[in-house]
Amino acid sequence: MVLVKSIYSQNHTPASLISSIRVTNLTATDLDGDGKFEFIGSFTAPAKNKFERDLFLIAKSQGPAMRADFTKFQAYQPPPEGFLSSIDFVDQLDLDGDGVGEVFAMHGGFDAYGYLIFKRVGSRWRQVVEGTGDAC
Repeated sequence: MVLVKSIYSQNHTPASLISSIRVTNLTATDLDGDGKFEFIGSFTAPAKNKFERDLFLIAKSQGPAMRADFTKFQAYQPPPEGFLSSIDFVDQLDLDGDGVGEVFAMHGGFDAYGYLIFKRVGSRWRQVVEGTGDAC
């Protein structure tokens, strides 16, 4: 949570909201087969002051601390209907056989959903696929 709070602060989240950050999903998995777990998490800070703040994070341990390998932070004002946006880990699978699992996530929101795929390219994670659908 030290890393998560730091990312929220770097994204101009008011200090008064930092203590309200909630974990909506946190998974430990070995994405690259090195025997060490990476952490994939989804976090939210409730919509006080009218802005919801969500974070999708891929992190790796670096000694006793954690290092962010990928962050997708979004701050937005929910529509009047109150539907929120979220990105949640679904699973991993090494689609291309390079020894590193691609990360599959679902992006939910107002009246729609989408699937995202993240892939490590070189030393960085990138979103490589986004497919959307309609909930109606």
